[in-house]
Amino acid sequence: MARLVWRCLEQQFLGNCEYHVVNLQVEFHSFHQGELSVTDYCHKLKIMAENLAMWVNLSLISNLSSPPSQV
Repeated sequence: MARLVWRCLEQQFLGNCEYHVVNLQVEFHSFHQGELSVTDYCHKLKIMAENLAMWVNLSLISNLSSPPSQV
């Protein structure tokens, strides 16, 4: 039963990891400094990079815990 609950929670929270990773990559690569100071620009880039790294790690963990796909 605990395994079933865990799998349901995993699907709910990690099911869209790939979507979030791609979305954050697009946001990161299309981000422009605009009117931001260099300090603010770098700070925002750092936050985006940390978020991206977190989602990539979650995606990897999710893929490791999934059963292997059949080819």
